[in-house]
Amino acid sequence: MGSPSRPEGSEAVSLPAEDRAAIHELIAKYTVAEDSGQADDLAALFTEDGRFTNSKGVSVAGREELARHARKRWEKPAARDIVHLVGNVTVEATSDGARAESAAMSVLRHADGFTIRDLVSKVDELRREDGRWLFSSRTIVPTQR
Repeated sequence: MGSPSRPEGSEAVSLPAEDRAAIHELIAKYTVAEDSGQADDLAALFTEDGRFTNSKGVSVAGREELARHARKRWEKPAARDIVHLVGNVTVEATSDGARAESAAMSVLRHADGFTIRDLVSKVDELRREDGRWLFSSRTIVPTQR
């Protein structure tokens, strides 16, 4: 992946299987919301001060801005022809929550079938709030060629 597995100086802490499953579900819900234009549902997967940083380094913070950003993306007709597939998810506990990394491929749907659009890594910092795991930050890291 595009970054070290664990920030220097942090120690691995055990994370229960239920939390790991909830984090995998969170990542899946994000992908579904992104691919179906559910901007408010996508923003609700972040903490109130959550931040999303795209592969070009542009950041959006706060649920309201996250929803606005997702709606703006969905207004582009090309966005409706992109499907995201996520795999190779790793999750580990951190002192203030959890960190997940995953590989994601976006596929472009067109009249003749599908083509791979890009491959990226997603690096997530996660916090538990009101009994739910949420993204406190999600950073897209371009895959090195």
